Amino acid sequence: MRFITIVLLLVFGITAGVAAQKQGKAKIDSLQQLVLKSADDTNKVILLNSISYQSSTIDPDGGLEYALKALTLAKKLKYPRGEAESYSNQGLNLTSKADYSGALENHFKALAIHESMNSKQNIAVCYSNIGVVYNNQMNLDKAREYYEKALEEFRELKFEQGVATTLGNLGLVYHATGEHEKALSSFSESLHYSESKNDTTSMAICIGNMGNSYLAQNRLDKALEYDLRALALNEQIGDIVGSGIGMGNVGEVYFKIATDTNTFLLDSLFNGNKQKAIDLSISYLKRSLEIFKTIGFLNGIQEVHKYLASIYESVGDYKNALAEAREHMQMKDSVFNVDNNNRIAAIETKRLNDLNQKELEIKNLRIQKAEKEQWLLIGAIFFLLIISIISYNRFRIKQQSNKRLEKTLNHLKSTQAQLVEQEKLASLGALAAGVAHEIQNPLNFVNNFSELGTELIDDLATEDDEEARKQLLSDLKENLGKINQHGKRADAIVKNMLMHSRTESGTRQLTDINKLCEEALGFSFHATQAKYKGFSCDIEKHFSTNLEELSVVPGDISRVVLNMLNNAFYSMYQKKLNSTDSNYKPKLSISTFRGPDRTLITITDNGLGIPADVQQKLFEPFFTTKPANEGTGLGLSISYDIIKAHGGKITVKSDSNETAFVIELRLT
Repeated sequence: MRFITIVLLLVFGITAGVAAQKQGKAKIDSLQQLVLKSADDTNKVILLNSISYQSSTIDPDGGLEYALKALTLAKKLKYPRGEAESYSNQGLNLTSKADYSGALENHFKALAIHESMNSKQNIAVCYSNIGVVYNNQMNLDKAREYYEKALEEFRELKFEQGVATTLGNLGLVYHATGEHEKALSSFSESLHYSESKNDTTSMAICIGNMGNSYLAQNRLDKALEYDLRALALNEQIGDIVGSGIGMGNVGEVYFKIATDTNTFLLDSLFNGNKQKAIDLSISYLKRSLEIFKTIGFLNGIQEVHKYLASIYESVGDYKNALAEAREHMQMKDSVFNVDNNNRIAAIETKRLNDLNQKELEIKNLRIQKAEKEQWLLIGAIFFLLIISIISYNRFRIKQQSNKRLEKTLNHLKSTQAQLVEQEKLASLGALAAGVAHEIQNPLNFVNNFSELGTELIDDLATEDDEEARKQLLSDLKENLGKINQHGKRADAIVKNMLMHSRTESGTRQLTDINKLCEEALGFSFHATQAKYKGFSCDIEKHFSTNLEELSVVPGDISRVVLNMLNNAFYSMYQKKLNSTDSNYKPKLSISTFRGPDRTLITITDNGLGIPADVQQKLFEPFFTTKPANEGTGLGLSISYDIIKAHGGKITVKSDSNETAFVIELRLT
């Protein structure tokens, strides 16, 4: 059993100022005070409908009363938009009461009015609300049909809230059909929009739905986390239906924890006490049941009874299991009875008949219009013939021009490929310089110890004293050990260079990001010192100790970090070279951080800084602030594409004193 909350769209609303002031019951009270002061005009219709909408998840019976008052006044004022809104609000409140046939009938009435007014956005809203009803009826094919209609309209209108809401609703269909990854993706996108608008109600819905999908995947820790978050938000805003659903969901997760074969959560949360987990599960479910009975949410009531029956049966309490099963069957008959389904079918049939009648009327109008336009068509054909001759001549000219443009384009693509390769070679050159500097120390050790070893062998050949010969042999053995140690160090440096410089991409492997950053820092710093003699820099490293390995293409990520570090060192070198401030000291910081769903790599320098107008063009191909012989302008562009291919992003913040590049890599 899962309680699925569906995002419902408000067709019309009152002013943003009033809407933002209060939530839940307090908001309804505020609107009621405004109604008492209003005359019988269209503004009062809007206020009555707003109260009805806000009541749909708190007091659906009261919400129905306000919707009917709004309908009566709207008809009196001949205000069709107000009528349509009242029908929609009746549908929302009836949905909360599980009267799905009544809800569907009212939503279709609202849809008919909006279609007559050609109000495309509100037509899409009606499609979405109709999809909600079918979804609650578990008629998933119909739900998907209407959600997809709504999504198509919202995208055409570029209405972001509608797109986000409908994606959330489609996520419920994916959830019901077992496509849980698709469902999580849809819920996550909808949540992102809700968070950007600080829409707490929609945030609670999306978070609760994500908890549902995690439970379906048996990811109980995530399910409990998201369900508790959703419950807290619903209680915060006073959403009674949402709170009841949230308590039911939390209760279900606790029961799953109690009966799961993996006892990790049971041990950590309940010290292994299975009965304690079951008791807490039943407690949450009963609190959910009390809320649903208070507001008359029949579908929720029958779902809770059903789940309580299964819990009691699992623990051997057959008396309570039988009582809960009887309550479940009684409520289920009320929600999904044959008469209700027949009524829904009749409403669908009436809707289809109305559409067919409209299509017939449109067809007759088209025939009449065709007769009038027949002579115009003949003239149009003659005109088009002349235009076609002119267009053909222009086409030939354009075709020749296109061939020339295509030749130029191919030349540009070839040049671009050469520049990209040049950028890679430049990066590899910088890497090689760093490795040359890094490998010099172990090679010096090998050379020095080799010369010392030769001298020891010469001494051994001329020494007659046995004790002295033993000491020489001991020194020679130690000397050979040092040669072996530094030879292995040089070998490790070469292997790291090969890993960082490989050109193939696409093969992901688990990678220690801290180690990768450490190695890239060493290569870049030594390459800079080799290129700019006398350059020095204070370096701070803050690597997260709880950073897990990420599945990435290590060579590609290494190139990105190297590019960022090279740019930072170059900027600080230029500032030091041209600065009149004798106290200026280059300083670089590199850090890693693990967030809830992503890993951050931050590289900060106190170089020249990047002006705001330049930041906007920073990741464009071929854009560079360096002299012509210093860069191709492709380093940051390629880095941006690499991180984007890994599902992450690069952001930059800069002023005259400090520049920070942040690389985000998602954990999944």
